[in-house]
Amino acid sequence: MTTLSCNSNNKNSNRANNIKTYFLNHDIRNVNYEICLNDILVGQSINNNGLPASINLNSYIFKNGQQHVRIKLIAPFKEKLTEEIVNEVNKSLSIHLLNDNDYSKIREVVKLNFPAIEMPIQHYEYKWTFEAAVIEGMDNLDQSKDLTKMGKDELQKEVVNKYEELRKLLNNGNEKEFIKEIEKAKKSLYLSENIQKNKQAEYTANLEEYFDSHKGTMPPITNFILKIIGNGRAIALENNSNHKGLGILSSEDIQNNILNQNYIILHKPIGSDKFEVFRYNCTFTSLD
Repeated sequence: MTTLSCNSNNKNSNRANNIKTYFLNHDIRNVNYEICLNDILVGQSINNNGLPASINLNSYIFKNGQQHVRIKLIAPFKEKLTEEIVNEVNKSLSIHLLNDNDYSKIREVVKLNFPAIEMPIQHYEYKWTFEAAVIEGMDNLDQSKDLTKMGKDELQKEVVNKYEELRKLLNNGNEKEFIKEIEKAKKSLYLSENIQKNKQAEYTANLEEYFDSHKGTMPPITNFILKIIGNGRAIALENNSNHKGLGILSSEDIQNNILNQNYIILHKPIGSDKFEVFRYNCTFTSLD
């Protein structure tokens, strides 16, 4: 069960005029799932522990116009998805638009309905589109290198080296240096969730406390899946062992019975020879 998010959900902050916030609402329970926007993971459940959620999509809207949503449902263990399960998922699955924090006027942009299935299946994936406006000043992947053009061995070596650097910072308790590594991504989050300057120091302090708790808990980077995302211009390492599908920089805090879930996305800006953090998503949950 999710108990904290590194992303802000401050609904009471003073927002600038004409701020549009897009949310994906869902109540997907008792099945695993992956939710992607514009080919980037924005939400998931890998332990059959999904809870109702409103996912802020602004960080992953890079251009005005058509946006692409992809959702995959995965039956847990050896079970299968049934028509009843899909119908239950459909009841709450939608994208809404919030204008200027006025919750009295929130409106549905598109209802996301999985088509009916004819027989039980192990997994079910479907795609939708909707129209949205990008936040002014939000960075995107237009100036990022096309990673599909790199040699596979070279790509893996550079990406793993970068994640190793990040892992070392977390495992050594060097949370301030780690936060420097995600500084550009953090500024994008401020824009996407309209975190005002008077709240940014508090957000960073909470982030430092969270990352400080990772000291001595980080497993070695050994068994992983290299996932090219963002239409070829971003990349992430996912765990391929005990917590398959989680970001490779996730960790177990056995002493406090906590699973730290950190999904860190990298990209390589055009004109640079180094990978940088493009986006991050962090939560912690109970190990039970």
